[in-house]
Amino acid sequence: MLVALIISAYFHAENDFDWRGISAGMTKEQVEEYTGCSGGAYCSMDETDAFFESKGFSKPANLLLMRFAYTAVSEELWRISLSFRESSGAERVAQMQLLSKYYPDSESQKSRTNIGSYRSPINVDTDVRLIIDDARFTSDIDAILERDEPTHK
Repeated sequence: MLVALIISAYFHAENDFDWRGISAGMTKEQVEEYTGCSGGAYCSMDETDAFFESKGFSKPANLLLMRFAYTAVSEELWRISLSFRESSGAERVAQMQLLSKYYPDSESQKSRTNIGSYRSPINVDTDVRLIIDDARFTSDIDAILERDEPTHK
């Protein structure tokens, strides 16, 4: 059992991320306090702009918004979703190269994002990059199984 805990802690540490000061394992309250994004789960376009400006970081080209996902049991940050407006032509080729260079371990998903309002939607194609702490996510699955399995017996 002790060996399993040591191995688990080792792999867990290998998967931790820190992106612009937002770290795997942070609580929703910590993310909200650090980013200034209301609720700690989602940063609107304005909040995303304000975050980069307030921290003195350059905002990555075409980054529209950020989303955060937390584990179900321990409520720790395990994923950051970065939604980039998808470029076209030579701009898209350059964008793909930059996203692959600066987010090499991230998963990429295609999506459509509403950058307008509910009454006046403006949907744009986005390239969503997922920065994931796999070990934290896997540990959460194990904790959920341990918590919920007795209810199925």
